[in-house]
Amino acid sequence: MNRSVIVIALSSLLLCVAGARAGVSDREAVRLGKDLTPVGAERAGNSEGTIPEWTGGMTSPPAGYQPGGTRIDPFADEKPRFIIDANNYAQYADKLSTGQKALFANYPDTFRMLVYQTHRTAAAPSWVYARTRENATRAELVAGGNGVVNAYGGYPFPLPKNGHQVIWNHTLRWLGEGATKHFRTLTVFNDGTKNLGETTLLETYPYYDAEGSLGTFKGDILHLMGVYSEPVRRKGEVILVREPVNATASPRQTWQYLPGQRRVRRAPTIAYDFPSLAFSGQITFDDTFMYNGAPDRYDWQLVEEKRAVYPIQQ
Repeated sequence: MNRSVIVIALSSLLLCVAGARAGVSDREAVRLGKDLTPVGAERAGNSEGTIPEWTGGMTSPPAGYQPGGTRIDPFADEKPRFIIDANNYAQYADKLSTGQKALFANYPDTFRMLVYQTHRTAAAPSWVYARTRENATRAELVAGGNGVVNAYGGYPFPLPKNGHQVIWNHTLRWLGEGATKHFRTLTVFNDGTKNLGETTLLETYPYYDAEGSLGTFKGDILHLMGVYSEPVRRKGEVILVREPVNATASPRQTWQYLPGQRRVRRAPTIAYDFPSLAFSGQITFDDTFMYNGAPDRYDWQLVEEKRAVYPIQQ
């Protein structure tokens, strides 16, 4: 995207202007699909030439891709524009995080960052764009910003006015109608020991049911089942999650099957800042996918709009 809206603890994928609490006027919403993309980002590129104009994104898979197969890099032939390493990272200090700077300092011989040309590939179906346009003028925050009403099937606040609207744009971002994910995690500790995790996730997203509507929507963002196969001590463990769009009215519901006990129990700790065992406790549950879950334990504020621009180097 062209800009990042800085929010306490998070940068949004969607951005724009300043303003009010709920839906915007038709006069504002008409910008969607014109000078703004259909979901509210700036369509134009930047003057430095490092960020191109959004022209519709990638709407079909790369040649040779097979559904369910390995993803194909559509830009495999591209070379890095430049490389940041221990010798020059101070030159880019204002673009780097504290953790990245520490990696350059602690691993000067091995750590480096390859910087490639920016591509704006984000795309969604036309019905998501249409519903985003509808949401723009009708969606509202409730429960002090901890829930959303009158939104369905698209980004709720494509012209966000405050921090809560931005975090809900992230929480209700387009991910498809469902997904099957199989992933492995490797946690490496300071002493060199490693801990392997392996999980299969089955997900559906009721908020993005193409056949549904605002009138039939029952209030759930996500239904998830996770099955653990690694580490061995967790093999066969299962979690179920029901994620609502209004956590104040209906908090996240979670259940856990423990094969050693052969019983299912409620698992209210699978939320907020409780350490995630899938990552050996090195991240918390609300760290997952940048941020997830109810926003009620944080003070979300729009601080500024900021561009991170690297100079073009040959």
